[in-house]
Amino acid sequence: MFVAAVLLLRIGYYGGIYFPILDDYIQYGLYSTVGNPFAQVVLRFQDYTVRPLAVLTDVYVWARFWEHMGIAFIIITLMHGASSILIYEALNKAGIRCGLFFVLVYLLAPVGTEATYWISGSTRIIVPLFFAAVGLWCLTKKGVSWTIAAWLFNLLSYGYYEQICIVSFLLFFIVAIKMKSKKWLIAGINGVVIAGWYVTFAAVGQMANRGGMVIGSPEQMAKIGHYFYEVWMQAVPKLTWEGALRGFQLVVSDQNFIYIGLVVLIAIVFALTCGGDAQESKRVSGSGIVLSLLLIVLPYAPIFFLKDAWFGLRNTFPSLIGIGLLLDNLFYRPVRLKKAAAAMMMIVFLFGTVSELYDYKRVYEDDEKIMRLLEEAGMPQHVLTKMQYTEVFVPVETHILNVTSSDWALCGRVREHKKDMNYPYMNIYYEKDAVPMEVAEECFDLEAAMTAER
Repeated sequence: MFVAAVLLLRIGYYGGIYFPILDDYIQYGLYSTVGNPFAQVVLRFQDYTVRPLAVLTDVYVWARFWEHMGIAFIIITLMHGASSILIYEALNKAGIRCGLFFVLVYLLAPVGTEATYWISGSTRIIVPLFFAAVGLWCLTKKGVSWTIAAWLFNLLSYGYYEQICIVSFLLFFIVAIKMKSKKWLIAGINGVVIAGWYVTFAAVGQMANRGGMVIGSPEQMAKIGHYFYEVWMQAVPKLTWEGALRGFQLVVSDQNFIYIGLVVLIAIVFALTCGGDAQESKRVSGSGIVLSLLLIVLPYAPIFFLKDAWFGLRNTFPSLIGIGLLLDNLFYRPVRLKKAAAAMMMIVFLFGTVSELYDYKRVYEDDEKIMRLLEEAGMPQHVLTKMQYTEVFVPVETHILNVTSSDWALCGRVREHKKDMNYPYMNIYYEKDAVPMEVAEECFDLEAAMTAER
């Protein structure tokens, strides 16, 4: 009941409406227009070489919801909530403390919005985490049918996102060990299967472009260090604390005092009635702390093996699972203080999420203006533009960008708009001096047009 209430508050500020951006227009909008998605998308772009199940579910499941993406958003949100309950029950059954902080961080942390709200991210993170959670829950049951189900769902969770492969493996392996079960072999066998897949296609498609053993190079370490600082030291605190204040101010400016009342009411009821942790009467869970630390650190391991090493806010989500568990295992007494802290955390996270959703909404609205202006200009082949028109609260990496942030993003949006995967590529220029002389007269000044709109 509590999970349902907080998720409704989290997604409900704008009525549960989903605002698509960037990759959404390609993966779901454009792909929904394709007659033979397997040949025209999967094989043509060789997307099967990396995250094989992600591309298959893109074209055969989520793209089918393009005209009603709010339904897809609600389905994934339900999977998000269900996975929190399943992980909570499985870990506690194995004797690993999992409680209030895990549930709140996993469900509500504003820094996780890119992984949980943006469907291009959530289909690769929340969906496999749901499969991982189902497999983990089946692992705690006895019987051959439960074992088969545990194997199948664990394997499914490996086909979407490299970081989630690691999370799923760690959860399954440690829970099996804690339960003194030989089923830990399932995680190992499935790990070999997905590793074999990646090795087989290491020189093909996306893996050929992104892969490469470059660990240890000074340039690589400096680049990764920069991203860690930018995301964890700058973006996370700002999204959490300043984001909560901004979100509260937005709600007040909207005069939505009912929402404020509901947030405070749910937090108070939660603090007064929540039963606490299933393991609260036991000693510190050493296995819980070990699992927490592993979940915080190891999901970043794949980044060290990629030539094109980078990560954004969505890549923090696997580590958030570990952070939530660590808080539960370090701060589990006194119980009343923990409940009060958890209630305050809920309030901060919910208002911080409002701030994030506000930016998604504004970027979507500006992207609609961009498309209207391009349509009115006759869809010119050459466009002078800025990279970003919407000022977002935390401008880090690929976080909530306009379609003008890259030529492929704008081209994808135009092709989705035209319902034509082969529509001519649109050339964009970010500097007037960069426009070739031979196309200067026909180059459309989108920046000027957007300025006039404002």
